[in-house]
Amino acid sequence: WRHGGEGERYFGRTQAFTLTDRPHATVHGAVHEALVAIRGSSGNEEAVRETVVAALERAEQASAELMQLLDRMVREKHAR
Repeated sequence: WRHGGEGERYFGRTQAFTLTDRPHATVHGAVHEALVAIRGSSGNEEAVRETVVAALERAEQASAELMQLLDRMVREKHAR
């Protein structure tokens, strides 16, 4: 939906669209980190739990930022 897709076609000229790359990458990176920790569990369940929780908290924060940017994109698009 983003680069080269319908999202870019409809919202690519908004300032908010240009700001979505970082939080979008953070969501994917943090979820990937959590999955790697789970798959690579070496028996230290507390350490794995802490890693997973921290990674998912980062994903949640970045997701909230991304949702705010999506709302802002719509407002910017319709303000023109």
